[in-house]
Amino acid sequence: MARLYLSSMSNALNSSESLIGQAQVLNRLEQILCEGRAQSILFLGPRGSGRHSLARAAAKALLCEEPRSGLRACDHCPSCRYFEAQAHPDFKEIDQGEDKVIKVERLRREVLADLPMKAQISRLKVTLIDGDALNEQGQNALLKSLEEPPAGTIFFLTGERSDVFLPTILSRSILLSPRLLAPEEIRELLRSRGFDEEAEIALNFSAGIPGRALELAGDEHVAALREQAVTVLTSCPGLNPLQSMEKIQPLLSESKEHWLLFLDFLQSALRDLALLLAESATKASYRLMNEDKRGELRAFLQKMPKDSPARRLDAAMQGLIGLRKAEAAHVNFELSSWQLQLLLSECFDAKGEKYDKSHRSATPRAGESLVF
Repeated sequence: MARLYLSSMSNALNSSESLIGQAQVLNRLEQILCEGRAQSILFLGPRGSGRHSLARAAAKALLCEEPRSGLRACDHCPSCRYFEAQAHPDFKEIDQGEDKVIKVERLRREVLADLPMKAQISRLKVTLIDGDALNEQGQNALLKSLEEPPAGTIFFLTGERSDVFLPTILSRSILLSPRLLAPEEIRELLRSRGFDEEAEIALNFSAGIPGRALELAGDEHVAALREQAVTVLTSCPGLNPLQSMEKIQPLLSESKEHWLLFLDFLQSALRDLALLLAESATKASYRLMNEDKRGELRAFLQKMPKDSPARRLDAAMQGLIGLRKAEAAHVNFELSSWQLQLLLSECFDAKGEKYDKSHRSATPRAGESLVF
């Protein structure tokens, strides 16, 4: 089973796909390196954005004997062949391995001890390190090398967020981020992998992240999860909590990623309801994330209690965001499923008996925007 939000072996971006839409980033990196402005580059981006693949592509081009403009490797020279065979003597890649954390002892043994050695077949040496697997001790161990690296040595780090890195690491690195892809670029990527019917859901929920689009398109449970998310919402509160969760549980297969994705689909449906509510007030037209479910969502909106619908949607969204944050750290399906049904029932109960009085008493002001 593919793991959502994480690059799997079957859906990982290949070398050519990792460069789609990244010409500007590569040109900037080439200029930075040619000017000698940094020996440490930090590639930042969400999982599936291609940050790791982009760093590898840049490393391959730097080691290439006949690189092309725009920091692209020739793919034919001995250096490129060594690189593709994972046997290049001047390239080191340090990932989390089985320990999930790169230990200081390993850094000293595999990285720091090798620094005084000169490049063997290329003009320089490149070390690529998974920054998400570096704790504070590991980052401190690298500081001096990042500040005063030996001539001909370049460090590449990758990471999801800048706030996990020490300020001293950030000050010694130049930050680069892969560009999020436009919808047409995502669609073309999906088509190149043979996805057609699944492409629309993956496109709408990829947020421009190519790896996530491939994972969504390649997971057989995605369509059913979205379908059930819309059903649970539009059937609330008439659908019994136990019955609705029994329908969901087989789809989740004890997968934390699927449960989080189910919550994401619910959140998207709530966002669409808010847009439909705005449409009815302004006569405008908005594109929904679940455009094919417009009829079902509009029907539910018409059945919602008429008192403060915007407040109800806002309360449901805020509660769902809080639930999802808690689930990102620890998942307890049985408890969370009941919390979810309680939340939806409180926000959309027709009698309003369980609805938070503070929300019911408030009247939305003209032009008031909700947090979605």
